[in-house]
Amino acid sequence: MTGSAEASDASPEIEFWFEFGSNYSYLSVMRIEEEARLHGVRIAWKPFLLGPIFRALGTANSPFVLQKEKGDYVWRDMVRQCAKYGLEWVQPSAFPRLGVVPLRIVLVGTNEPWSAVFPKRSWS
Repeated sequence: MTGSAEASDASPEIEFWFEFGSNYSYLSVMRIEEEARLHGVRIAWKPFLLGPIFRALGTANSPFVLQKEKGDYVWRDMVRQCAKYGLEWVQPSAFPRLGVVPLRIVLVGTNEPWSAVFPKRSWS
């Protein structure tokens, strides 16, 4: 379905998994609502935490912090990607950002009308 279809309760739903501390999640969070609206798809917001995954893999932090070359690349890539999609980008003063509190807010408010707006606004 293309064009300006609006999602309704009968529309297909996509599960969108994202991490509040992830710069690449930012790129998707800021664009997914418009794409979903254009295709008549509802979004089920599914936050998760990368920290426990990193720890399970024996890593204490983001690879972007632990490996300088990856970190340098990701900041240049974010500038490029944000320019490509017309998004504002400001490199965070601390990285990675902690995502536990906003994740909990989204989980508590899953059925609230504001729950779909919160992830995007948390980056604004």
